[in-house]
Amino acid sequence: MPILVLVDNAKIQRVHAGRMKSDEEDMLQALSRRCRQRGRKYQAIGLDRPDITAYLNETAVRAVYPDFAGWRTVLDSFRKRKSRPKFKEWLKENYGVQPGTRNAIDEILRVMTRDGLVPAGDLADKVKGILAEATGATAARP
Repeated sequence: MPILVLVDNAKIQRVHAGRMKSDEEDMLQALSRRCRQRGRKYQAIGLDRPDITAYLNETAVRAVYPDFAGWRTVLDSFRKRKSRPKFKEWLKENYGVQPGTRNAIDEILRVMTRDGLVPAGDLADKVKGILAEATGATAARP
């Protein structure tokens, strides 16, 4: 069975080309090397957003942080930066939102569960693709 890895803050194409720019890309390169050495297959699936927390449902984030600007505003602002700071730290400094803390993430996830809110963006499709790969399903991967 292949190893399936879901990663944020990594461009899979850069890893394949050997031009890593993030810690996550360095780790993927090391994993790739080890898998090749051991004859194991692996597949990395990259998230489009800069951090897994950016997939938290916007309504749930607003329930905990009422002044939250919304993911479109936040992500547009982040992508316009020339440098790539750590997303969670940047989000806290620029928007006062700290979804990376244990209490905040627990509360946001409680709201999502209670209200039946789904993750933002394409996360659900990526996870379905991973599950299809893992179970050998023939469904097309996103």
